[in-house]
Amino acid sequence: MLNYWPFAAKAKDGVVGFIIALIIFVVIGAVGGWIIGFLTGLVPKLLAWVLGIAGSIISLYCFIGLVLSILVFLGIVKK
Repeated sequence: MLNYWPFAAKAKDGVVGFIIALIIFVVIGAVGGWIIGFLTGLVPKLLAWVLGIAGSIISLYCFIGLVLSILVFLGIVKK
């Protein structure tokens, strides 16, 4: 399962790996959301709706990555 979230697997390397994994997922979510939000204002309504769905998928991926990072760091999820 951690093959889809490779940065979450790095959280088992200790506190530094955990912090890096958290920062990566937050940055991916923020940059992805910013780009999607910017593009939504430039395109027609139907395409903006599709971009909104893509933004939701990016947010969900980052949220699951954050949760997995915490679980890997605590040793609950093993690779």
